[in-house]
Amino acid sequence: MKRMFLAAAAATAPLLVAASPTLAQVTISGSTSTPVQTATANSGQPADVTVAAGGSIGITNPGIDLMLNSNNSVTNAGVLGATGLDNTVGLQVIGGFTGSVTNTGTINITETNTAPTDPNNDGLSTGAFAVGNNRIGLEVVPPASGPTTFIGSITNTGPITVIGNNSEGVSIQAPISGDFLSLVVTPATSSVAATIAAGSISITGQNAVGLQVTPTGGIGGNARITSVTATGPGAQAVQLNGDVGGFVNLSSGVVATGYRGTTRQTNPAVSILYTQDEMQQGGAAVTVGGSVGAGLIISAPPPVLSTTNLDQDADGVPDSLQGTGSISVLGSSPAMQIGAASQNGAAPQAITLGAYSASQYI
Repeated sequence: MKRMFLAAAAATAPLLVAASPTLAQVTISGSTSTPVQTATANSGQPADVTVAAGGSIGITNPGIDLMLNSNNSVTNAGVLGATGLDNTVGLQVIGGFTGSVTNTGTINITETNTAPTDPNNDGLSTGAFAVGNNRIGLEVVPPASGPTTFIGSITNTGPITVIGNNSEGVSIQAPISGDFLSLVVTPATSSVAATIAAGSISITGQNAVGLQVTPTGGIGGNARITSVTATGPGAQAVQLNGDVGGFVNLSSGVVATGYRGTTRQTNPAVSILYTQDEMQQGGAAVTVGGSVGAGLIISAPPPVLSTTNLDQDADGVPDSLQGTGSISVLGSSPAMQIGAASQNGAAPQAITLGAYSASQYI
């Protein structure tokens, strides 16, 4: 079970513009270093919280930038971040509450460490991928007591970047009842062309995971996954060890590698200089250890059969905009690993992969 970070006290951040208590809406339009919680955001009372474009929360001590701990919603169109802090989370959702989470902005939980470029003068970069530990961009955790499921969905169409060992870009440790969406389609109308918004997750560090659903977590609806990159020894891009009630759709590139350099050396004089540190392996790019109710697909646009019909699957989105999924491992680890995770030393449980509709391409 991964660690969970819970703030002990609530604080009201400065630079908040609060609407009337009836609307219970708080907007952060400036910059603050004070953590924000929905339970106390409106002068000690619960409220929906929006970090506007141009707004930011950047804590300076280990903790959580923004927490959903009441029956409210959070939206980040700005920046949530921390630099060089262990045991730190950008956005945390406590299970048992009802609401929604939307991230169209940026979440950066990183560090300033730069590894030595070439300490042994062999022409190859080396050194630690990260120094800090236990950093998470977005997580869902169970409460101390009571119901554990978060009643709602999570949408991430912004970039999440995390640098840290034993860290995660997104970690779902308690179930969510709705969808996890990194891709949102807005169909065309008579006056506006169709658009697609897609998020990304970049994780760097030893034993780090880009998108993690633990055995105690789960996704009740669908999971649309786009652009996950994991770099470091033992790093994995997507790890689904909890059940998904709907489908899992990989709509763009998913990559994992333990290598610092990903271009093969063609000079034999350089190739033989690789040390053990420079040949570390990442983990599997995609692991499916829980059941998937409606199946798993690596997405592709419909085949081009017409030069006049630009939406052959009639989903309101031009075929040229539809995502193409791929899974890549730079190293000797498997690209996809399917098998249930054991719990507390028990034998792995059987998993089920449902059928995915061939008419769904995005």
